[in-house]
Amino acid sequence: MMSLTNLDAIAERIRANLEAKNSARDQALHRSRELIRLCANAIRAAHRNEFAEATKLLEQAHAAADTMKADLVDYPDLYHAGYTQDALKEYAEANITSALIQGRELPEPEALGVEYAAYLNGMGEAAGELRRVWPQAAITTEVMVGYPGEGEVAFENTVRTLRRLRPARVHVFRFSPRPGTRAWGREETAPAESVERRSAVLRALSEEWRREYIKGRTGERRGLLVERITGAGEERIAWGTTEDYMKGALPVPPASAEVGKIITVEVVKLWRGVALMRPMPR
Repeated sequence: MMSLTNLDAIAERIRANLEAKNSARDQALHRSRELIRLCANAIRAAHRNEFAEATKLLEQAHAAADTMKADLVDYPDLYHAGYTQDALKEYAEANITSALIQGRELPEPEALGVEYAAYLNGMGEAAGELRRVWPQAAITTEVMVGYPGEGEVAFENTVRTLRRLRPARVHVFRFSPRPGTRAWGREETAPAESVERRSAVLRALSEEWRREYIKGRTGERRGLLVERITGAGEERIAWGTTEDYMKGALPVPPASAEVGKIITVEVVKLWRGVALMRPMPR
């Protein structure tokens, strides 16, 4: 015979749990908004070189982040919810941005108490903030494709991060297992066709941003390290690389130009995929 004598007790426990979870969710939303506000103000203060104010705001943000995380210890799904992780990403971004502007060492993710994903996303956002301080900064990076566990979601996250950064140079390379490493022997490797497609996508984006960077440097001076010289007379061209990794071509270079020397040049325009340059007096 069916018995429901404990149904009310079960229902009461479930109701109490749901109410507590709803309360924790509401509190997390409130605290995440407060944390984002503190971080945004800290970044603004750092941009104004008001570092004492930025430090004070970051200390408040640290306390707010700790409280938010403590409130969610019993609710891991709420801790990993988008609004919580977005707030922690902003927290990482604010600390990284402030440290970079002041020329200090990067804060460790463990010291901040954020997971690696939030830290990396915060670092990506911080690079964008640095463009406000140094608009001409040449951001470069290396990207591995086809590493064990790299699925479509992980790859799309990589692409989104790169689109935010728009680096001047991206070195794309494929995962290659090495005996003795943690990745050695793992079976969840990406299919070869996926790796090829992802590599092609990143190379195309890299080329787009490289050309975009060159176009944005028109009229600026650089030091061109001469790597090779072709032609003779009016056809003579010095080819090389600048300090910010631009590949450049200098038609009819000075007679003193030779491989290994640095020539002061001005960027004229994008030409044949490289920066066309002209010599400038030192």
